Amino acid sequence: MSKDKARVMLMSARCGGVGLNLTRANNVISLDLGWSPAMDQQAFDRVHRLGQSRKVIVKRLLTSNAVEDRILALQERKQLLANDSLGEGNDKKAGRLSVRELAALFNLDAGGQVLH
Repeated sequence: MSKDKARVMLMSARCGGVGLNLTRANNVISLDLGWSPAMDQQAFDRVHRLGQSRKVIVKRLLTSNAVEDRILALQERKQLLANDSLGEGNDKKAGRLSVRELAALFNLDAGGQVLH
């Protein structure tokens, strides 16, 4: 992104999260979510690097009442777990996903029935 003519760059978080410095950009609009909050953060950090002279703005576009909501909640929980494991958090429920939490990710009850 060294040419002044480049106005928009499209890429997935997985592709854009590795090996790039995009300091010519300062706006990030995320349309997809990864399972890992660290992977998404790594992609956002491609814009926020040494040499960035402008304020970086990150926006996430999500569909409400869809699997994206539940993936975002899972990402937030994973981040809390990561913070707790590093001694940076205070969540006492660190551990694995329960069957109920995993089923809720796909809008199912613990027995596998679709929730309405």
